Amino acid sequence: MVIIFTSKTKLKLKNIDGETPFGAINGINKNFITQNKFLINDNIQIKVYLNGVRQFLLKDYNISESIINTGFDTISLHNST
Repeated sequence: MVIIFTSKTKLKLKNIDGETPFGAINGINKNFITQNKFLINDNIQIKVYLNGVRQFLLKDYNISESIINTGFDTISLHNST
């Protein structure tokens, strides 16, 4: 899985391209932790790719926070194959 974070504004946000999250890659695990916490809004976008195929929020994966109000850092795939 590869994650790309992008910002549409000139805010001082770092773009992260090609982050590989932590988590067992074994065909069973569906939860992965990002190295960088992130927010989702109109100006910030996350793109998730699994085996080179773009995944879509809610259809293919969900996001959550491991600690409330600190930013998202967990990606849960609906299907890990």
